[in-house]
Amino acid sequence: AFRPNSVTQRLRADMCGSNGPAVHFRAGIMASRVVLPDRLRYCPHCVEADRVRFGEAYWRRAHQLPGIQLCAIHGLRLHDSSVAARREDFRHTFVTAEHAIRTAMLELLPADEPDVVLLSLAQDAEWLLNQNDSLPDIEQIRQGYLRLLAEKGYVTRNGSIPPCPLYTIKPSHPAPT
Repeated sequence: AFRPNSVTQRLRADMCGSNGPAVHFRAGIMASRVVLPDRLRYCPHCVEADRVRFGEAYWRRAHQLPGIQLCAIHGLRLHDSSVAARREDFRHTFVTAEHAIRTAMLELLPADEPDVVLLSLAQDAEWLLNQNDSLPDIEQIRQGYLRLLAEKGYVTRNGSIPPCPLYTIKPSHPAPT
């Protein structure tokens, strides 16, 4: 999301091909300070819902995102499975969620009140995952902001944004004389 279409197309080509390390570089993951999950993660309530609806649990993309700690649907803290998220010796092995979680004890206890910021982040991330290329790229966002600024009179005739004047903050109480 929010990347030029050319970058998105190269990312997809890298993911389909054998250029895996380029994906992390092109997507900006290498420069990120957000810690990647060590294990594939799941929400116990989602596992139960999947089993009722589909007959088995599956790995949910939103639960594997770096920085996401809660389930966007249930507000529960995500649980680590026994499956390593990145292992060179098993990188071509597929472990189903049902197989990995079958032996785990599902804790279906009532949840504490979820952290509002973490829950909002999880919900926003899930929304982004479900957008299917309908998001604007960075140039479209820039043009939208320029149009809005022009409507407010904050853009010069040549289409540039002048520097903002420095504002001084006046003290709430006058200084003693």
